[in-house]
Amino acid sequence: MSSVTKETLMRVLPSVLDNDLGMHSLGETAAEALTRLWAKVGLPRIYACIDELPEELLDILAKDFKVDWYDYNYSLTTKRALIKDNFFIHKHLGTVAAVKRALTDVWPPSTVEEWFEYDGEPYYFRAILDATGRQEPLMVDSALNAVHFYKPARAHLQDDIPIVRVSFSIVIQTSSVDQKYHVGVCGTIPRVATHGQMENEGLIVGASSFGSTYTARPCGTSLNSLM
Repeated sequence: MSSVTKETLMRVLPSVLDNDLGMHSLGETAAEALTRLWAKVGLPRIYACIDELPEELLDILAKDFKVDWYDYNYSLTTKRALIKDNFFIHKHLGTVAAVKRALTDVWPPSTVEEWFEYDGEPYYFRAILDATGRQEPLMVDSALNAVHFYKPARAHLQDDIPIVRVSFSIVIQTSSVDQKYHVGVCGTIPRVATHGQMENEGLIVGASSFGSTYTARPCGTSLNSLM
């Protein structure tokens, strides 16, 4: 039965009862009660429907499930992720996996590096918070609470503060009068040619005075190629 209403229930009432005024009234009362119960038939599936629950119900579940790093100001997407991963985190308390899962639910794709991954001292680790595509404001205090609550008791956060990471791309375009830079054709379709990259380097950009411009110096062959 896809839908239960008072009318559909009354249709199945036996005619011998439907013709009795007292039984007909009793049938209507029972139909109304069953209709109200039908509206609640999905409630036992509440734990399997986190992605469909309203926000006010999520806040109640967070309290019941003891999601200690839960913030009622988080977005709906983050709240759902925290509640769904709550069971995994509590099951793995005291592990790096628990800390990493708690952080990535709020600031994906954050990560945790153990001491042997960055030549640190034994029993130390680094918490790297990625703010590139953050879905929540990056609050260091909130991150520290999650780290200290779920980390192994013997482990220590490096320098007692997480590292904040932001990834971005830089496009630099240079030109001069009647000079153009053309990307050389190389490789085969659909391969992508990489002309240059910078890794593990610092970049400082500044101007010595207002209105300064940069002009590319012509050099190389008569084709005006730039070096």
